[in-house]
Amino acid sequence: MPDAQPPSPWARPGETPLPPAGPAPGTGWQPSPPPPPGTGWQPAPPPGWPGGPQPPGWPGAPGPTGTEGLAIASFVLGLVSIVLCPIVPAIVGLILASQARSKIDASYGRLGGRSLATAGKVLSIIGLVMWVLIIGGITTAAILTNDEKSLTAIDVGDCFNVPRTGRVVRVNGQPCDDDHDAEAVGIVVHPAGINEPYPGAKSLNDYAAPRCAAQFAAYVGREPTSSRFGLTTLTPLDNTWTRRHVRRIVCLAVDPEGAKLNSSVQNANQ
Repeated sequence: MPDAQPPSPWARPGETPLPPAGPAPGTGWQPSPPPPPGTGWQPAPPPGWPGGPQPPGWPGAPGPTGTEGLAIASFVLGLVSIVLCPIVPAIVGLILASQARSKIDASYGRLGGRSLATAGKVLSIIGLVMWVLIIGGITTAAILTNDEKSLTAIDVGDCFNVPRTGRVVRVNGQPCDDDHDAEAVGIVVHPAGINEPYPGAKSLNDYAAPRCAAQFAAYVGREPTSSRFGLTTLTPLDNTWTRRHVRRIVCLAVDPEGAKLNSSVQNANQ
């Protein structure tokens, strides 16, 4: 037998009290059953999860939509720097390669061409280094083979090119088997003292002429008047005569037509 309910304090005398609010005895509130699988609201997976939206550049995102033009330009300039032109294209290629890589990285996968930019950078570096070495080698070879001598350093038997300046201070030494302008066949020293004034080019040539002719004949094997080679001289200039006290006059064998000699005239007997 169920327990009797206590009288409600709010009921009037003689009235039947109302049952209390709430679920019936033996019952209670039950939560609603969950929706069947596949229905109802599902939270969206975060970006980058399988099945979720992919940010640019992530696996599953759309591929590049085009190739960065600067990458192509850097690659072409890298080739040009090796094949055709040296330094300028290589430097420009390096700059464009760097700019192309920056733009490609900032596009989050929308632009391609990174491999072209890398190849352009490598080719530009190779071209730059290669041409620097080539130019350096040519310059070094020119310095080593171009033996510049002052008039006081010329010895008998030296072959050289004479600068076309009118006032010769130095000559460029050459092997006698290569093309050259002149060969020293004798040295004449003028007897003027240290403090004597400069006598002038004509006076020096007049003094040297017979002496150089004798040395020419001894060196070549034939008198200058009958030789196919010509005889001339290099005389001191007024400033070297006064300041450096140069008194040496160099006797030269040359081609009378101004052509190059290509062998030594010593004992040529011509």
